[in-house]
Amino acid sequence: MSVIARYYSYLGNRQGRAQLRKALQDGTVMVHPSDTCYGLACSVLHHGAIERIYSIKQRELSKPSSILVSDIPMLLRVAAPSKKALECIATYGAERVTYLLPLRDHTLHGSLHQHGTISVRIPKQLVLRRMIQSLGHPILTTSANLKGAPESYTEGEVYSFLSTITEPVPITLLAGSLQKIAPSTIIDMRGDHPTIIRQGSFTLPS
Repeated sequence: MSVIARYYSYLGNRQGRAQLRKALQDGTVMVHPSDTCYGLACSVLHHGAIERIYSIKQRELSKPSSILVSDIPMLLRVAAPSKKALECIATYGAERVTYLLPLRDHTLHGSLHQHGTISVRIPKQLVLRRMIQSLGHPILTTSANLKGAPESYTEGEVYSFLSTITEPVPITLLAGSLQKIAPSTIIDMRGDHPTIIRQGSFTLPS
């Protein structure tokens, strides 16, 4: 299967959503617009798809990737935040924030966690949250570029990236040029107080 489609139109109809859900369940890798740049994504339950993404990006499996969840209940299936951390996550909600949290689900592929820590984000994009909710489990996400290369923000940059790789990406969902904004803010929520590891587009309230 090879699909190149408009992101919002494709996910705005039942047939498109059902086709994407089945494809991700079967281990398909896709390109899609994220909250920041274009991303590569797959189901966290399909280990072969995860390893294909790492191969496409020429990235070492020892370097963990973030996962996207649709909501807090899904987050609690993979991570074990403290009560205080959970209160913070509920407050910040679907901002452009990546949370470092204690791992709960030890069956996840080893590239998704390291030293008992997992990196989790709730996307700001409602369409993406609904897609993940329909899938029923998180997705791995990483920027659609080779290791060390610039991120993709335009459709031309996506096509340029796809032309440089040897493995096919069966589904490419496009949404025009994305606004160039700072990456997500990374917050370590494993301790008693939130600690900013990387300041991005979201600023913690004072």
